[in-house]
Amino acid sequence: MDKNTFVARISTLNIPYTENEFKDTKATPNPDPPYICYLWFEEDKGPDFHPKMLVDVEGVLELYVHFNSSVESRDTSLEEKVEKVVLYDMPCVKEVATISEENLVQISYEFNFREKR
Repeated sequence: MDKNTFVARISTLNIPYTENEFKDTKATPNPDPPYICYLWFEEDKGPDFHPKMLVDVEGVLELYVHFNSSVESRDTSLEEKVEKVVLYDMPCVKEVATISEENLVQISYEFNFREKR
């Protein structure tokens, strides 16, 4: 999968998203959750005569959502949708962390794979 396909999948979720981080300014304040931040890094690999034949991809998709009383009782429908629509064919490791002072949950999906192009 290339980055354009990845971003196109994220855009179908109809929630704010950005690469790396949102830039909090007066003109464009940070969005309210839910939102997604992602990191994407590619490195070309392959033999000398086809240096872009293989691509190593590393990245993270971070979904931020609110929680009310406890992390365990959060609504998981959006993270299930992310897994179904965006990450369904990508091997990844899922981690859940809380940001207690903001009543947020960060659902992080780390992925890395090698792709032939």
